[in-house]
Amino acid sequence: MFTITIHDKEYKVRYGMNSFTDTDLMDRTRRLLDLFNGGVDSDDSVQKAKDLFVCVRDLYFYGFLKYNPVDTPQEVGDLLDDYIDEAPEGEERSIMSLFGMVSEELLNKGFLGDLLADEEESEEEKPKKVTKRK
Repeated sequence: MFTITIHDKEYKVRYGMNSFTDTDLMDRTRRLLDLFNGGVDSDDSVQKAKDLFVCVRDLYFYGFLKYNPVDTPQEVGDLLDDYIDEAPEGEERSIMSLFGMVSEELLNKGFLGDLLADEEESEEEKPKKVTKRK
């Protein structure tokens, strides 16, 4: 869980079980991370930008649900616009910084990060198959 402050109010962002079971956010986030890490590229930059904005807004919407009084993804989008507009002098706040905060939370902290780490460890522990040549 992490917090962001908008209009002098702290909003807690937490991803729980329902964030992933009721949505396709995990798949969408992974596709965006792959894209920004040099993965599959396409010429449709407008669509990529829209996908980023929609995914970030949805990630914050579901992250806000447990602790914050928000009703719609559009309301969260307005709050995120205000968060960016309220950036103190010299602090970068952008769609990419918002995405960075949630992807860090998703992939490196909390239960999803633990799950992914456990999965990687179990893959490393599997014995390697040895093929004998005749």
